[in-house]
Amino acid sequence: MVVRRPGNTEYLIVAYHVPPMSHEDTLPLMILDAVMSGAKAVRSGPSFVRSGRLYKSLVQSQLATSAYSTYQESVDPYLYTFFITARNRVPVEKVERALLREIDRICTKPPTKKEMKRAASQTEAQFAYATDGIRGMAYLLGSAELRIGYHYLEDLTERLMAVERKEVQRVAEAYLSEGNRTVGVFRPTEGVQ
Repeated sequence: MVVRRPGNTEYLIVAYHVPPMSHEDTLPLMILDAVMSGAKAVRSGPSFVRSGRLYKSLVQSQLATSAYSTYQESVDPYLYTFFITARNRVPVEKVERALLREIDRICTKPPTKKEMKRAASQTEAQFAYATDGIRGMAYLLGSAELRIGYHYLEDLTERLMAVERKEVQRVAEAYLSEGNRTVGVFRPTEGVQ
């Protein structure tokens, strides 16, 4: 899908359909997302985007000004989405090819042990930040109860730490396929610098 409107930057959004959070693939998908663009804050917490593969392969290589992914657990099937802002004068097609190479890489070879450790540690840290204080705990418990039940949180960090490298590769291969992909591009009609 291509959207043309006034603007000054090209954007790329690539989305993949994923199962609801009650599915057994949820935890490997959470770790996959953390490998690709750092663990995300549950409610508030630091950003780990710069530690992920997307930042290193797209931003540090000067193809994009920002690159991150978002896997959001949902009671219903939802999306795992990649958001890229192309650097000025870099064609969005080139950015898309680089993103798809990075996705193919995680589908064909599991994350390194170092990446797995970092992803699990960051996710654990985000959980700790989210439960710092009564308001954070209440938000997290209420959110979990609405989506899957608060018992989901009881041993979440232990279950995340137990996710294996091959499981992350398996879910990447299962969900990050061309047939499961929707691509959206924003092309500015004026004001491109």
